[in-house]
Amino acid sequence: MSESLGDRLGRVLEGHSQAEWARRLGVAQQNISRYLAGAPPSAEFLAALAQKEGVDIGWLLTGVPTIPSGEAKIDLSAATEESLVDELRRRIAEASRNTLRLVAETEEVVRLLKQAEAGSKEKEHGR
Repeated sequence: MSESLGDRLGRVLEGHSQAEWARRLGVAQQNISRYLAGAPPSAEFLAALAQKEGVDIGWLLTGVPTIPSGEAKIDLSAATEESLVDELRRRIAEASRNTLRLVAETEEVVRLLKQAEAGSKEKEHGR
């Protein structure tokens, strides 16, 4: 079973109470509860996680790491809501490309395994 956004968020928030995270990120505790239950997080919440905690937002949203560890922070000094949304879209698109690449690689491995299995069966029957 794949991990949900709420599950991944729970992993990020481990070690501190929801109230502490709400204070650290400048959001209402009830929003954190909603996000953990599966509600889509706001762009502002995602930006705060990336900026203040270095969370890979692409991974949080899709489950696929999109950027090397430590490079998740977004410069908020001149950020607008539009620029944050654009950055999140860019990271989601990158995560999607990574996911498609991984799926293609997995399909190739499965194909090769089936081919090897078929060759092995042919050898058994050819004995």
